[in-house]
Amino acid sequence: MGCGCHGDARKSTSEVRPYDQCLICARKHVVQAWQAWHEFGHELDNRDYCSAELRACASHVKYIERDIAIEGRDIAKAIEMFEDGGIAERIDGLRVRVEEAMFARYPELAERYERIKEHR
Repeated sequence: MGCGCHGDARKSTSEVRPYDQCLICARKHVVQAWQAWHEFGHELDNRDYCSAELRACASHVKYIERDIAIEGRDIAKAIEMFEDGGIAERIDGLRVRVEEAMFARYPELAERYERIKEHR
C-alpha cells in the first residue's frame, strides 16, 4: 500500500508507490482500529471502519511482515463475520506486535521514545 512517508526513506513525498511498505503507517492503522473498537465496537459502521483499518495495516506490511499482515486480515475477517470473541485482545496483541516490529526496524524511533519516557 502506498504511503506518504515512504517507510524506509521516512520522508514525506508527493510520489506514492503502490508497493511501499511501512511499519509506521501500519501502526497508525492498527491504533485507529484499536481505538475505534473500544468506543462503539457494536455499531455496524464502526465495525466496517475497524476492519478497513486492519486491512490497511495488512497492506502496509504484507511484503515485509507477512505474519502481521495475515493476523490483521484474520481479525478483520472475524469482525466482518461477527465473531467477536476476543477481538479487543486480538487487536491489542496485533498493536504490540506492530510496535515491536517497528522499533526493531527503526531503532532510532525506539531511542527517541526512550528519551521521551526519561523526561516524563
